This record gives sequence, structure tokens and C-alpha cells, in this order.
Amino acid sequence: MKKFIRFILGGNLGALVGYGIFILLTELGVWYITSSFIGEIVIDLTNFSIYKFWTFEERNKKRTKMELLLYSVVAIIYWVMNAGLMYFFTEHCNQKYWVSKTLAVIVLAYPSFWVMDKKVFKNGE
Repeated sequence: MKKFIRFILGGNLGALVGYGIFILLTELGVWYITSSFIGEIVIDLTNFSIYKFWTFEERNKKRTKMELLLYSVVAIIYWVMNAGLMYFFTEHCNQKYWVSKTLAVIVLAYPSFWVMDKKVFKNGE
């Protein structure tokens, strides 16, 4: 439970900036899916280090390249799932784009944590 709370808190640090970029770009006329991808890139650039060193307390530097590769694969899958959920909530459930983004993040929070904990940052296992 401690790791999950750290995952949510750590993820929120990067998310504040990424979410701001998402809102700004969308309000400037960029399609909400495109602005979401751009915001997610910013989030993931920040969150890799937060997750590795603080959330999962992974100190093994020999695994960093593999973790970064796995993290990138997971991030791309997450981006696609996030975009699909956002599109569904916005276009089919008539939600505002920012509500759709929030719902998608909530739906994907635990599965994302589980993959990071069990597959990416395994603490030297």
C-alpha cells in the first residue's frame, strides 16, 4: 500500500505539468488526443526517475537501461489506452475532454502501478 500511495503522489508531480500542457494546448486548438500525448511525454520524462528512486526504491543502476526500455514500452501502451478511453468518454459519453482525461487516468492508475511494480521496477529480483 505504501508503494501505491507513493506511486499516486509521485505521479501527480509530473502530472501537474503534463496536465497543464494538455489543457493549454487543447484550449489553443490542438486536438485533445494530440495534446494528451504531448502532456504524457512530459509526465513520463519526469516520472521515470520519481518512480525508480522514490516510489519503488530501486537503487540498482545496472538495471536502469532495461527499466527505461520497459518503462517506455509500458508508457506507449498506456498512451494508447489513455487515448482510447478519452475518445470513448468524450465522443460516446459526451464528457468534456478534461473530464475524460481524468476518468481515463483513474481507470488506468492501478493497472499501471501493478505493471511498474511487478514488471519494470523489480528491486533487483
